[in-house]
Amino acid sequence: MPCIGILAYGSLITDPGYEIASAANLDDSGELQKVQFETSFNVEYARLSKSRNEAPTLVPVPSDIGSRVNGTIIGLRSKVTMQDAMDILYRRELDRVGDLSRGYDDGEQRKKDDAVVIDRIEDHTEFDVLIYAFLKPTPVLLAVLRDSNLSTASKGQHLAQAAYSSLNNDTYFRCRDGVRYFADAIRYGIETFLTGSYKQAILEMAAVH
Repeated sequence: MPCIGILAYGSLITDPGYEIASAANLDDSGELQKVQFETSFNVEYARLSKSRNEAPTLVPVPSDIGSRVNGTIIGLRSKVTMQDAMDILYRRELDRVGDLSRGYDDGEQRKKDDAVVIDRIEDHTEFDVLIYAFLKPTPVLLAVLRDSNLSTASKGQHLAQAAYSSLNNDTYFRCRDGVRYFADAIRYGIETFLTGSYKQAILEMAAVH
């Protein structure tokens, strides 16, 4: 059975969900086994997440924007099959952890316009296979981030406004707002091309409010 790892480069690092946590290897301190890894693809805050009230979230992007980032690999136990690994990651991305009626069907997902696709990287030095969620950028946000007429500061302000707009009593108390998401990404050393301007815009908004 292959040695499988889940590549995380966003909220999955801080909140993998109990299915992934139960399937993961533990280190000597009883924490999830994690290995640092730089993504082989560019990542940026290019998706407006419906489950986070339209907050900007990290997704793979075309090579003309974003940057490679420091990800984290969560190593899975040897008994976990590839299908099991894809199923639990798929449910985590749907925010349906524990719903065993939801299983991952690669062929069906790739037919959809806005799908949750589980992609893989073969032959990592410590893992036979790495899997990761590939969600598409939101077209309207991607257009803003690729607009050569907009400054980096303006793009950061656009992201910051979306993050602040996602804040309400529900998202705040469930830790599902864009500001918390961004702060967690910074805490785990994830730095995209727009992280600096995004952070500056957030701080400026905080000073005003």
